[in-house]
Amino acid sequence: MQLVARQFNLSETAFLVKRWPSSKKVSLEGEKALLEVDVNGKSFKAVKRNLASSGPKNEFDLRWFTPQVEVDLCGHATLAAAHLLFTAGIVEDDVIIFHTRSGVLKAKKIRGYGEPPPKGVENCKQLPGTGVVELDFPLVTASKCQSAEVEKLSDVLGNVQIVWAGLNSLGDYLVEVPSANDVKQLKPDFGKMLEFEGRGGLIVTSVADPDTDFDFISRFFCPKAGIPEDPVTGSAHCTLGPYWADKLQKDTLEAYQASERGGRVSVIVDKVGGRVNLQASAVLVMVGTLLNSHIVSS
Repeated sequence: MQLVARQFNLSETAFLVKRWPSSKKVSLEGEKALLEVDVNGKSFKAVKRNLASSGPKNEFDLRWFTPQVEVDLCGHATLAAAHLLFTAGIVEDDVIIFHTRSGVLKAKKIRGYGEPPPKGVENCKQLPGTGVVELDFPLVTASKCQSAEVEKLSDVLGNVQIVWAGLNSLGDYLVEVPSANDVKQLKPDFGKMLEFEGRGGLIVTSVADPDTDFDFISRFFCPKAGIPEDPVTGSAHCTLGPYWADKLQKDTLEAYQASERGGRVSVIVDKVGGRVNLQASAVLVMVGTLLNSHIVSS
């Protein structure tokens, strides 16, 4: 799996395996894949199997790999996995259960999967093939950094003023800077970031400009994992959510990740339950078949 992720060279690549009860041995010898692409490569469909008695149809094991390492939690690759399963009809239920290194995660259909538009809505802005999914993820808080670490972070970020800095349990730093413009103009020193301990991720954030639809913006960098800058980072919002919920005194927030590609995330913080629900959209742009499957190994 690591070799495939390295070849794809995306921020993260998700790998799914249908989950079967451990008490049963299910033989898939000679079976087709769960997804079948037509010979022209223009369409696909779910392949139905007569294995209904062998376990739930909506549970999968899920792992994520950057080009360099396996990671414990990834939002946008989970979103992509859920969108594919829903779109292809592999999962017909409204909820998918993923078993991961971060425990059980859930993905729920919100809209865009064949339901009619709301009553009275004639022109829907949703793009064809676009689905909106809500991910149920763990809440990940950050602990305040000592002054020496703050100085190191400021140096990495070009001596930008730091409002607050902390480190979360995933090994990512969270740094608040004074303005959205500071976030957008940042040019971190990736060479110095390679000296960070652990995973070495860096979330930089600020309150959003008042003339936007957002509460806060952010960017995420992790060169140690082969990701100089991630386009949109669900796991970062597991920390950004509770941080800004406390500062802004609201549990439902709209976020924008200001990478070159950019992306918006709706964040719902459940402090009591220790969860963060993330809503975002996905669209399928490519379907293919991995031919040299013998290299898929961890």
